[in-house]
Amino acid sequence: MNVSLPDAPITFDFEVTEQSPGERVGWHCLAGPPEWIGTDLSFEIQTDADVNTSVLFSHDGWASTEESFPAETGTRDPFFDF
Repeated sequence: MNVSLPDAPITFDFEVTEQSPGERVGWHCLAGPPEWIGTDLSFEIQTDADVNTSVLFSHDGWASTEESFPAETGTRDPFFDF
């Protein structure tokens, strides 16, 4: 699966590694920025008793985190500082 972003000059290539419709999807990065290759992304859908839906995003398998993107995600409205 190829993914490109309007402001990014790089195309990402992902292999779908897990699909549970309405619950979870997993991707493995095959091509893109060198530090992304070999990493794994997952999106997990959660619904609470009040029918509020959230998506839990995870990006694992980094060779190094020394030059990672700073991000604060501990609030209801996450803020990413790129």
